[in-house]
Amino acid sequence: MTRSDTLRLLAAIAACVLVAGLFMGGARSVTMTMVSMPWDKLAHFTTYFVLTALVYVASRSLRWAAPMAIAVGALDELHQALLFGGKVGVEDWLSNAAGVLLACMVVARTRMPMQRRANHGP
Repeated sequence: MTRSDTLRLLAAIAACVLVAGLFMGGARSVTMTMVSMPWDKLAHFTTYFVLTALVYVASRSLRWAAPMAIAVGALDELHQALLFGGKVGVEDWLSNAAGVLLACMVVARTRMPMQRRANHGP
């Protein structure tokens, strides 16, 4: 296994752990009040930024990472609606989507110079 394969595997495992934590941890009533407003939006933003980055590293594809992270965010909000005392927040989902968008922008921006070097040499 190459170093790159190991990194991709670790990123995939970390993404799975993060998603499991969202759904299993989010099912506990204490986690719903752990972060107060407006900081909860920053928590949503950061979580989905990291999730998108991890899925990108694992898959090497923004076409896979972005929709996957957006779908997880939507499912997480629907999951919260099913929980006792849970609240679906469009603002939360928009915070999730903003984190995904920024992660995509960062990846695209950092990927361009690497592609130029690969195409044109050092």
